[in-house]
Amino acid sequence: MNKVFIAVIIISLVGIAAFWIYSWQNNASGETHETESPHTSEVRQKALKADGLSTGFPDPKALQEWKEILEEAGYEVIVLEGDQVNLTLYEHLTQYDLIILRVHGGIGKITTPLYTVKFNALFTGVEWSNEYESLRNEGLIARGHPFFINKTYVAVKKEFFAEKLVGRFSNNSIMIVAGCFGLYTEDIWRVLSSRGLQMYIGWKGEVTPTHMDQAVTFLIRHVFQEKIEWGDAVYLTNKNIGPDTLSGETMDFRKHR
Repeated sequence: MNKVFIAVIIISLVGIAAFWIYSWQNNASGETHETESPHTSEVRQKALKADGLSTGFPDPKALQEWKEILEEAGYEVIVLEGDQVNLTLYEHLTQYDLIILRVHGGIGKITTPLYTVKFNALFTGVEWSNEYESLRNEGLIARGHPFFINKTYVAVKKEFFAEKLVGRFSNNSIMIVAGCFGLYTEDIWRVLSSRGLQMYIGWKGEVTPTHMDQAVTFLIRHVFQEKIEWGDAVYLTNKNIGPDTLSGETMDFRKHR
């Protein structure tokens, strides 16, 4: 190994939180997204409402409204929280047509004598332990330390999705990363897009939970109740809700071309 080589990895988290687990025993391939109601022949799409901030930054009123809006729109809504958010969930995100990840986001950099590479990561709700060292050595995950929390968590990098993601997303798939740094780089979006994800919505920098929850509520109301296209709804959200009062950040999106 070249002793001149210096690698510094810094993960700094902000504003929001972890994840939830997901039971996928009935669909291990990750390629089927629709279920049939037990009482009708109606085919329902699946939505994931994953709240990793339920302990540190709870907002039950907003989260209940999200669930009601999605159910009224015809989705089967899966609600997952806290330490249920693990690597298995990230491996099987393709099981869902609509994904809302209310999670911590992390940023970092790898510095060598020749270059510096910036990256971002999505936190799980799983506390760090030595059993994850091998995956970190492979460059798939990082050890994340949220601000104001005296714990470290497993954080997933783009390389994890590139290597571990099962199946492909559906043709109308949407992911909302309700947390900090979801679009700090476009690396995670590019990997997910290559596997069929149609739209990725999030923030480039820090965002407070209060602002984030308000923005997501406004967004999905206008998409599902006012029948506004996602991109237009992001624009209206920023216009009506405004930027985060502390960070100045606004919601952004990337769309598959």
